[in-house]
Amino acid sequence: MEVKEFVSGGKKTEDSKKNMKKKINSAKKNYAKKNSQFTIAELKENSALIMLCVFVVFAVLEIVLGILVWKMPVVSVCIVVLIEAGLAACLHNLPVWLHGIVAAAEIVVGIISGKVIFMLIGILCYGAALFALKFQKENNPLSILK
Repeated sequence: MEVKEFVSGGKKTEDSKKNMKKKINSAKKNYAKKNSQFTIAELKENSALIMLCVFVVFAVLEIVLGILVWKMPVVSVCIVVLIEAGLAACLHNLPVWLHGIVAAAEIVVGIISGKVIFMLIGILCYGAALFALKFQKENNPLSILK
């Protein structure tokens, strides 16, 4: 495809070719700059959705490992996941040290039941739910440390 310039009567000169290449290169740079800025802004805008997806991944991981690896009943594994999500929903406004107490209680339950690794994955699921709720509420990842 050939682009003709109207000024030179359709004849391309070396200067017009250089100018056209400069324009094309600057347009490509501007497009790349706008595209990268858009993706960063889009990532910040969708951070709550990303954290929700992380929570779902941890919940599915906990359910699958509980059923297939530890041979636990499906209903009890799903109830544990629901309890953790409910705890996170109820306690997400509390200070961080209280979440540490909840995590310690989950480890104690894991030791008593003999499923420590299952409960550690549960703690990760609980933490992911907390982060998802914090991102949903405030959209600021550092606010969880307050």
